[in-house]
Amino acid sequence: MRIPRFFLVSLAGAAMLTSTAQPSAAMSVAAAWQGRTITGTVKDSVSGELLNAGQVRVAGTTIGALIRIDGKFTISVSSQAVTLQFRALGHKPVNVEVAANQSTVNVALARDNFRLQEVVISGQATGMEKKNLATAVGTVDADELGTVPAASIERALQGKVTGTRITENSGAPGGGSIVRIRGVTTIIGSFTPLYVVDGVAVSDAQLATGTNFLTEAIRNRLAPTVDNQDNGANRIADLNPYDIEKVEVLKGAAASAIYGSKASNGVILITTKRGQTGAARFTVTQRFGVSKLSHKYGLRCFASADEAVTVYGEAARASFLPRCLDQEDLLYGKAAPSDETSIAMRGGTDATRYFASVLNKHDGGIMPNTGADKRSLRMNLDQEVTSK
Repeated sequence: MRIPRFFLVSLAGAAMLTSTAQPSAAMSVAAAWQGRTITGTVKDSVSGELLNAGQVRVAGTTIGALIRIDGKFTISVSSQAVTLQFRALGHKPVNVEVAANQSTVNVALARDNFRLQEVVISGQATGMEKKNLATAVGTVDADELGTVPAASIERALQGKVTGTRITENSGAPGGGSIVRIRGVTTIIGSFTPLYVVDGVAVSDAQLATGTNFLTEAIRNRLAPTVDNQDNGANRIADLNPYDIEKVEVLKGAAASAIYGSKASNGVILITTKRGQTGAARFTVTQRFGVSKLSHKYGLRCFASADEAVTVYGEAARASFLPRCLDQEDLLYGKAAPSDETSIAMRGGTDATRYFASVLNKHDGGIMPNTGADKRSLRMNLDQEVTSK
């Protein structure tokens, strides 16, 4: 088969045009990005304090940098005029126009008290501003979680997320909390929410303590099928509340479209802390306290056996004691000491960022031979191997 001559000429012309246009395009791109480094600081517009976390990004590109722990940032941009976008948790984002001959930018971010412009992670790879969400989402940051000591993450969330009901099975130390976000939606299924830690769905299965089995309160079964005083902890109680950066609670039923049927009772998204660019920063938290019985049922002391017989019958005469014995005080009158020590370290460079923490916690029980001990160790390393 012979190819027409005019077709060969058109192919040659196209190849010739391509070869002449390539060098000029490459030179223009190289000239545009032979540029400059912009440095500056980011602070809070109200207090004037430097922000120790956040992001700086060139608008319309994927080029970005992190705000270091000292409030400073460094980003490489083209020699042309660019627009820098500044974001920080709890603050409103700001766009700043940077001229071609400008190399220093100092920005003050206003606080977002209602957090309507906060980016909420509504799925493993999706995110949108809170004001654009079609479903109700509650957000709790690390500062709110660490305000008061808590035995587990569920108790740390208690009273901080509207529409979420968190109750305790008993007053025993340790776990035993029940979280209800959308109420009871099934008769035979589970009503607990789905927990997602750093994008991975985790189990919150109950860990039976075996108390009912030993005391024969419930025969032939380690864990009860209904709420009672067995006070079983779940796997979420293993998390160290001081290791958590942010908690997002998806309260709407639309979360089932992202996580499936397990999300019908709500989703709790937990984001843990990671390393930050800057010098090593240490955080030490230590707490001491005691636990005491807050309320007694009370008792009645009879002055004579005849008075006891008038209330309980003739059988009370044989067990009457002339002295008044406070059984509640003997069993629950102990002042149980509790202590908690948490140490964390975070820092790094633009290529390597690290975070490490250790926790030692003891909650004493007011009942003899009861208590809860918790020890946690966590290490995280982010390493950028190449720029690609």
